[in-house]
Amino acid sequence: MIVLGIKGVEGIFHDASAKMIKDNAIIASVEEERLNRRKHTNGLPLNAINFCLKKAKVGLWEIDHVGHYLDPTVLRHTFLDEVVRRFRCSARPLQYYVNAAKEISQIENTLRET
Repeated sequence: MIVLGIKGVEGIFHDASAKMIKDNAIIASVEEERLNRRKHTNGLPLNAINFCLKKAKVGLWEIDHVGHYLDPTVLRHTFLDEVVRRFRCSARPLQYYVNAAKEISQIENTLRET
């Protein structure tokens, strides 16, 4: 089994990175900033993903699972439902968490389309 792990969402959450695990062994792990030379890079770590694919000698079509460090459902629930309910505030200032949750849930499709 080949798993690609990703950390990174456009606009929020710094230090984007990618990891590759193949048959229960870590093959590669790198932060995007090591490749693009921009400290605390956020967004989808395309350079890091490419590095991991090359190091593992696999193509994106061979990946069995793409994982992300945040579950979009939990993110939406925690930062929207719970915060708005508990603090009786508007959800509008927290809209970027909704956008992040949407982006996370689409990462695998986005990668497979590129």
